[in-house]
Amino acid sequence: MKIGIVTFHASLNCGSMLQAFALQNILKERYGADVEIVDFSSRGQRQMYSVVDTHLRPRVLKRNLRVFPYRKEIRIMQNDFEIFKGKYFKLTPKFYKSFYQLKELHDRYDLLVAGGDQVWNIRCRDNDMAYFLAFPTAARKISYSPSLGAVNINTAKKNLAQYRKCLMEFSHLSIREPNGKKWLEQLTGREVKIIADPTMLYVPDDWRRLLPVQQIEEKYIFYYAFNYGNKRINKALQEASNKLKMPVYVIERKEWNICGLEKYGFKLWEKADPLAFVNMISNAAYVVTDSFHGTVFSCLFNKQFCNCRHNIVQDKDDDRSSSLLSVLGLESRYVIGEELKAEDLMIPIDYDSVNRMIEDIRKEAFCYLDSAVLEKG
Repeated sequence: MKIGIVTFHASLNCGSMLQAFALQNILKERYGADVEIVDFSSRGQRQMYSVVDTHLRPRVLKRNLRVFPYRKEIRIMQNDFEIFKGKYFKLTPKFYKSFYQLKELHDRYDLLVAGGDQVWNIRCRDNDMAYFLAFPTAARKISYSPSLGAVNINTAKKNLAQYRKCLMEFSHLSIREPNGKKWLEQLTGREVKIIADPTMLYVPDDWRRLLPVQQIEEKYIFYYAFNYGNKRINKALQEASNKLKMPVYVIERKEWNICGLEKYGFKLWEKADPLAFVNMISNAAYVVTDSFHGTVFSCLFNKQFCNCRHNIVQDKDDDRSSSLLSVLGLESRYVIGEELKAEDLMIPIDYDSVNRMIEDIRKEAFCYLDSAVLEKG
């Protein structure tokens, strides 16, 4: 069986790349399939992850001015991601930068998989109909744990009928979060299963087998965030660091420079790629994150962690991290970032219970995947 995956593998983002890596390897190892990732990147994605963002908006232009002095350092970081992509992904021989080019793949696959990550978030700049597998193909289509982010697809001002048409062509539909399930069922009238992110299908020993995870002797707090610009959160983390007598490490070179994280005493790790991300979480004493995948890997590696939300009032549509923490019985780890205390990190987590729940989630995911890939039931 030849399987193609269409996902955010080309995002210079650790979580996006690691979920693509996990899905590719699971499909290969479990089903003996010939699996490759369709090397497609939308125009919006290429703009967003370029050294200088070419999207001409006032806010972006201001950010570019702050980034420009650090362009050489940022290119080094980007090169780390490209090396990871070249080493660990099996990609199509051709790179596709246009949806219309994908018609060349018409008879290349027996099965196409959309997901995971936020490939169905219709408001993210990466968004493209390619991620809904709208291009001509003879392959059967399934989704594996895509996310709609915090965006109700039914509010789309255009393409709603096209989204529905595409989704009705999938033999098996799954989603990552409860809100996504509700919204897709409303749009399609079909049952949609909530399935674990691909990264959760592997246990820590699998990650150590697949990637050269190294031992780091120093005790530290790992800080991984989508938004490093909240000064109150940074100050709260600085105070927690002083109390715990541990340094705070970040790996985001671009944000390190833009947000001036050095003034809080935070340290910059030498690498920023997905391997560095796994290394830093697996060896950390504590993890502070606002990221879904930062939360996932903290749980997988049984770390003391907090997921920091930026708003006192939670966005009811954004259940990416909160729904996962709820399923795992870890709601208490979801804290208002500005109120973070060292004590929040030190409260012990009952990982015996969490690990049992993760194993149940994993079994459900494999049950869905077996049915979808092998077309059972």
